[in-house]
Amino acid sequence: MEIKKLVLGPLKTNCYFVINNNECVVIDPATNSEKILEFAQENKVNIKAIFLTHGHFDHCSATLSLQNTGIKVYTSKFDYEILKSSPKDFKLSPTKGFTADFVVKDNQEIDLIGLKIKVITTPGHTEGSVSYLIENNLFCGDTIFEGGDYGRFDFFSGNYEKIKQSIKEKLFTLNDNIKVFPGHGVDTTIGREKSLLKDF
Repeated sequence: MEIKKLVLGPLKTNCYFVINNNECVVIDPATNSEKILEFAQENKVNIKAIFLTHGHFDHCSATLSLQNTGIKVYTSKFDYEILKSSPKDFKLSPTKGFTADFVVKDNQEIDLIGLKIKVITTPGHTEGSVSYLIENNLFCGDTIFEGGDYGRFDFFSGNYEKIKQSIKEKLFTLNDNIKVFPGHGVDTTIGREKSLLKDF
């Protein structure tokens, strides 16, 4: 398994490619579907699915264009319902009209491209935020960041108590050695962030 990323859009969102056996899944196709497809072609991989960590525009603006090429979309129920209605608080006009092919649930395991993708619901940044655990790698969207930081909770459907609970009771119960790939910035580990947020 190999992980590569593009940093896309004005908010410098991490778009991850999880690659295995010349196939890949894309986590958070931020924007610029042409660049995403070109990157896949350059790396000689076929994109089999899109996984969204949450519904904010800077993480999913390329989703509709990619879905129109036949790529399936996985997302959470709550944020999918928000995506369909595209409220101004989410600024989702670029994605209005796409439909989720699969709605993920907590602790669900998805077998795809020869890998097991475990869904961990982590509400707080948005109500429908989810993280994906693939082998020893956690893709957590905007739930936690490198350096003892965590996602904002003052947007639509955000909640401080829920993000705190998601971090302490779900993510920080994982193995300290698990690598963390956030929605912005550089990667880190569960152990490092646990030590920095010990008084959280």
